[in-house]
Amino acid sequence: MRDWRLLAAFLAVMGNIVFAQDQASPSPVSPEDLLAIKANLVERYPELAGSPGYLHSHLSPSYGAPGCEKDGDETATAAIAWRGVAGTRELTPVAVTPTCRPPVADVFFAPFRESSTRQDGAFVRCRAPVTDRATPPPWDWTCGALEFRQYVRLEGQECTVTLVGELSDSQLMWFKEAGLATLDDGSENRPDTLVKVHIAPGGRANAIFGDRNCLPGSKDSSAFFLADEEGVRASEETWRLVDIQEWADQLNR
Repeated sequence: MRDWRLLAAFLAVMGNIVFAQDQASPSPVSPEDLLAIKANLVERYPELAGSPGYLHSHLSPSYGAPGCEKDGDETATAAIAWRGVAGTRELTPVAVTPTCRPPVADVFFAPFRESSTRQDGAFVRCRAPVTDRATPPPWDWTCGALEFRQYVRLEGQECTVTLVGELSDSQLMWFKEAGLATLDDGSENRPDTLVKVHIAPGGRANAIFGDRNCLPGSKDSSAFFLADEEGVRASEETWRLVDIQEWADQLNR
């Protein structure tokens, strides 16, 4: 069970890394769909009207015949290709090919509000029915809740920190110093920049570190934190640095 929890924690962290650093995607969302998605969201989030555009977007295409998905079922079915293992009766998977998957759009909105050290932006994930790829956009998108984020100019580094959640500048600096201390292995390639901090429900947080080019490092470039229930929005003294196993145990409670 502990190995499964460790894997779940690792996957959660990697999920924050993929496209979460607002890097350009090889498969962006079409301009028509971006406009449709924003129009859909502004009704629920009027502040989004102040966003001048989009930082980046990513489109995961649909698979399967139109209408193949079940009502309300967002889990893709898959066909697994198998091959025989020489000298045995065993089969081994070769690849997993989705047979029915709705298209998914990840959209990062440009900041719509700015202060001296922070910019307020937002992220959303939307889904549409499985559609023939020849169907021109816009598609019929349904979007989840908007995830607000801040881009923080932190003293002592060139890169802004992507912050999901609420932390003060002094808390972010403590996260940076505590994380870098535990990741410092003395090598020339050790991370030296705080790239992202994600505050999750239940007093959990993970910080992702990288290099001066603002790119996240490997899976070993993350630090994990837990907070007392009352300390989630309090001072940095209420947070403590933990290993991934303890963080994973908290995740799966």
